[in-house]
Amino acid sequence: MAVGRESGVAGFGGNILLCDDLESDAETDAGHDDAWNYYLKQLLTRQDQGAAFIVLATRSAENDFVGRLLAAPDGKKWLHVRLPALAEKNDPLGRQPGEALAPNRYSREWLLEQRDAQGSIEFETRYQQHPVPLEGNWIKRAWFKERYTTLPEHFDRIVIGVDCASKPDVKKSDDHDWSAACVMGANGGNFYVLDVQRQKVTITGLYRFAREIAGKWPQYHGMYIEDASAGQQLLQVLKQETGVRCQAVPTAGGKLQRMRLALGPQEFGRVILPVTHPNLGAFERELFSFPQPGGHDDMADAYAIALTMLHQRAPQLGFVAGEFEAALLASRGETPHAGGTWHHRNWIAETEAERAGEFGDSIENYGFKHRII
Repeated sequence: MAVGRESGVAGFGGNILLCDDLESDAETDAGHDDAWNYYLKQLLTRQDQGAAFIVLATRSAENDFVGRLLAAPDGKKWLHVRLPALAEKNDPLGRQPGEALAPNRYSREWLLEQRDAQGSIEFETRYQQHPVPLEGNWIKRAWFKERYTTLPEHFDRIVIGVDCASKPDVKKSDDHDWSAACVMGANGGNFYVLDVQRQKVTITGLYRFAREIAGKWPQYHGMYIEDASAGQQLLQVLKQETGVRCQAVPTAGGKLQRMRLALGPQEFGRVILPVTHPNLGAFERELFSFPQPGGHDDMADAYAIALTMLHQRAPQLGFVAGEFEAALLASRGETPHAGGTWHHRNWIAETEAERAGEFGDSIENYGFKHRII
């Protein structure tokens, strides 16, 4: 028996219930509520014991019908098959990343045009089936009013933040968490997100991943890696290689503390995102969902590391140190002088020796010099 949502199903039962696009109004919360209530009050009551549900839908928002099914207490019982228009890694159909789902109807080139025309939010939600939060959790979308299509000719400083997977010794990369890297550049008082990448890799692949991102941005000043787990192994290997300028980031406070300390420049609109980037949709989903218990936030954490490094080295004479410096001092068992105030020292450009590999010897811990005045 097939019925529309406006038709009742009272008096009927079934052992296979197929739901196809239950949301008649997928653009509003009211439409999501209607579909969810129909499922709870009508469909669930008509299932036979041991019945199977099959749901077909196009995603429209995080709290749409599918989102609510997956977030429900029994959400883990669902087999969630996501078929993005452009394949991603570990595609369920075995496609290569970037390969179109139905190339005879929607080619890769056409899909990329739609991504540019409709924007990353709509494309990631509708075409990739990965809804992006519209407002934001800690970090608000409204803070990022300016987007760039072309980059400044010069950056005062470029850094790379790296967040490493928590299971480096697993042999199969598919079993890993994501490892991510974010490249950011400072120009005047603004901070540009230049590149963001993530991969599921073994520890050997992690070394290659870090070297590749450094090679892609040879003008970078430093690569900052959390001093924990796989990050420690990565630091040991990279420090043995000339030309890879890396520095450990203390783990005190964790990723929540790092992001909290980086909220200032974001809230004041000083962080500029690209108009388009292959990973922009996935990155924004992590960023505007942060913190998301149980969810992926690897790119967001790499971003927080990079932004913190840039922000604290911004050329602001007499900039009064705040929470970031306090966290740094606490990680070293130090406290500010009772009779003084912590200020940044006038910035001194790195020498060629520093850029050639003595990075860690001349720039303390977080990559800046300081004094008590």
